[in-house]
Amino acid sequence: MSQSAEPIVQEITSPADRPVAPHPPLRRYYDETEARQEFLNGLFNRTAYQYRNIEKATGFGSGLWYRRKALLDAGLMPGMTVLDVACGPGLVAQCALDLVGPSGSVIGLDPSIGMLREAQKGPCRNLVRGVGERLPFPDEHFDFVSMGYALRHVPDIRAVFAEYRRVLKPRGIVLLLEISRPRSALLFRLSRFYIKSVLGAVFAAGTGNQDVKKLMAYYWETIEQCVPLFVYHPEPWQDRDWARLSGLPLEDVWFQAADGARLFGWYVKTQADRPIILWCHGNAGNIVHRLDNLKFLYQRGLSVFLFDYRGYGRSQSLRPSEQGLYHDAVGAYDYLTRVRSIRAERLVLFGRSLGASVAGELAAQRPASALILESSFPSVEAVAKFHYGGLPVHWLIGAEFRLIDRLPRLTLPKLIIHGDRDDIVPLELGRQVFEAAGLNQKNGT
Repeated sequence: MSQSAEPIVQEITSPADRPVAPHPPLRRYYDETEARQEFLNGLFNRTAYQYRNIEKATGFGSGLWYRRKALLDAGLMPGMTVLDVACGPGLVAQCALDLVGPSGSVIGLDPSIGMLREAQKGPCRNLVRGVGERLPFPDEHFDFVSMGYALRHVPDIRAVFAEYRRVLKPRGIVLLLEISRPRSALLFRLSRFYIKSVLGAVFAAGTGNQDVKKLMAYYWETIEQCVPLFVYHPEPWQDRDWARLSGLPLEDVWFQAADGARLFGWYVKTQADRPIILWCHGNAGNIVHRLDNLKFLYQRGLSVFLFDYRGYGRSQSLRPSEQGLYHDAVGAYDYLTRVRSIRAERLVLFGRSLGASVAGELAAQRPASALILESSFPSVEAVAKFHYGGLPVHWLIGAEFRLIDRLPRLTLPKLIIHGDRDDIVPLELGRQVFEAAGLNQKNGT
């Protein structure tokens, strides 16, 4: 069988200049991503006059106290120059003005004219219309940049943080206030009911403004959808004859994750006595985007089980999570060993990028003959700090994937592979993984 010169489908990657949206397009509210800012400006313009009341209802009256405390905890001091991005009605700016005193200064910035008009009713008089990803200020201009509950509304996280870094003076401070999705299932349901249903209905009835109801629904949906896509970038399934297109004997496999989620994968079988690779793919795309890799391995006599995590491809449409992916990999392993009766000494665990962390956790839970990691990183924290100028963005992500903590405890043979032109996971992060694994560079053991 000859190898095709043309790729079956391009591998999904995330180049360094690819925009990073905080959540997928919410098409109930706008048709295209480019229309999001216009939708937001219109919605906030029509509801800004109620925003202080909404804040009191969502924060149960603690808003100004909490904002002041957060500013103090972050290190805001008298005499500092402050930029409050997405200032809204000016609540953060109001607290900041009180803390910096007459020797300091505060500028509030917001894209909504309605919000700026509301902010004018407060003590802040330096108000500018603009967006966080294009700040109309010179380099190294501010001591302190704050953003209160608006990171969910920006089109590109990377561009916003790059601007923050640009306008901050050396050793400047960034304060991000944001609402994350509750981890408790009960608290999640209660929060959704209160914000989306109760507050939406109450404010719409009390004001006669149905846009307030829409605002509360949108408010909740951005909370619900925001966090995971910092890490997970699944692609929808394309229903085509992939076996014919690839020339591979793809066997469709449905199996259960350790927690019962229904997952899909492909099994490609070669000679009975050769190693079998259990493949944990990266954070983007789905198994279709690894067909060229699968074909390469198959042509060299290796059997491969390639599967999709929850929320990816044909697998059950569940919200991806760190623990969920670990459950998925355990389910794939148990399928091979229990359903197909494959011995552990024939299994090679392979993980690429995010999948390296998944494969590392699987190796800590199940025996195997070897572990191969490609483009691996020590933790989500390390990758986030690399891409966002050292800012602690990982606090917003809700996943850790601390491969670096697991590797020292693994005794099976390990191979670490990393390219020197990787602009997503730089070589230095791969070196940290290699050192944590305690490998000898000459013989890879």
